[in-house]
Amino acid sequence: MDLVASAPHYSSVFTMADDASSRGQRRHLWMLRFELSVVILGALLGAIDNRAARLMAACGFVLAIVMRAARTSSNPLADWHQGRAAAESVKTLCWRYATCAMPFGRQLDDAEVDREFVSRLDAIIADLSRVNVTPPSETAEDQITGWMRGSRALPLTERQELYKAARIDDQRAWYALRARTSATNSYRWSIGVLLMECLGAAMAVVSLDPETDFGPFGPGTLLGVVATLIAAATAWTQAKQFGNLAAAYTIAHQELTSIRVLLAQPLGEAEWSEFVDSAEGAISREHTMWRAARTGGGGA
Repeated sequence: MDLVASAPHYSSVFTMADDASSRGQRRHLWMLRFELSVVILGALLGAIDNRAARLMAACGFVLAIVMRAARTSSNPLADWHQGRAAAESVKTLCWRYATCAMPFGRQLDDAEVDREFVSRLDAIIADLSRVNVTPPSETAEDQITGWMRGSRALPLTERQELYKAARIDDQRAWYALRARTSATNSYRWSIGVLLMECLGAAMAVVSLDPETDFGPFGPGTLLGVVATLIAAATAWTQAKQFGNLAAAYTIAHQELTSIRVLLAQPLGEAEWSEFVDSAEGAISREHTMWRAARTGGGGA
């Protein structure tokens, strides 16, 4: 089996945490979208000079209250963040094991390395007790997979090639893609909010004319709808934190690019262990920035 060309197989705890994080993300964003959508619909119906429309608007706002209460009580955001933190911690632990990096250096025998790995993994599993996880399937990977043991047994040069291709280059490509996507989304949403603000300004000017016909809407009431749209769009962009994430991903990409240059130099086992520690530290810093951006950006 060509371990350099094959996909990494991490501990089963990674899959469990990653699945919990993905479910939490989907639930949180779906509930947030629903809440913002019914608020916009309620504002639109409430602007219609009609009793039935206003009654439906009231129902819409009640739905928004129920959805917010459900989102707060079930807290899928915690599953998303804590599950992702656990998954990334397991992944870096697996790479340290597979490449013989600290604290799993070649100076330790196999039994010592396994005990140290399981001890650190148990600490991560303890943190997962607060996350809504599902039991692993019967075909789930072991805590220490065959890929991890096989990679660890490779000669130093092959371990270096494996780490460069499957970890550093893979992460660099991921960061580059996410940085571009986040920057594009940030620009598009900024333009969208700007256009809505221009629309609001134009409608405010038009509403000054008492002869303007707004159809079923009362004079000036559409301004409230536009304001609600602007507020909802702003809340969504703050939750997604496109700009902050674009900057964080760009920094992480450049830092890994700089670290990768050091692979051109011959490294012994001790230098190699320090190299992996430095690279994993850079990846961990990006994830810390990601969590800070999410927490500080309205909880998405």
